[in-house]
Amino acid sequence: MCQMFCGWRLIESKPNLLKLGSGTLEIDAITGQCVFQGKATRQLTIAEEICAWLQHDLATNNIPIAALTGAHLDVKLPTIDRRQCIVWS
Repeated sequence: MCQMFCGWRLIESKPNLLKLGSGTLEIDAITGQCVFQGKATRQLTIAEEICAWLQHDLATNNIPIAALTGAHLDVKLPTIDRRQCIVWS
């Protein structure tokens, strides 16, 4: 999940991550729900991607989703100087 978050699939979520700013983003990989700085936020595309990947991987390996007690990704988003960023939308 960490590699997926840092990979090319992140590009669709980059503008929304920049809007969030610095802080901690929590992604529930089972549901795709996102929490930023302790408050629920809209689901990011990267969270949907991670959720879909997890469901596919579990199915491929014949593991029922009910067997999981949790699957979370906590990401520390750094302070970014937005003047140095190019955002395509």
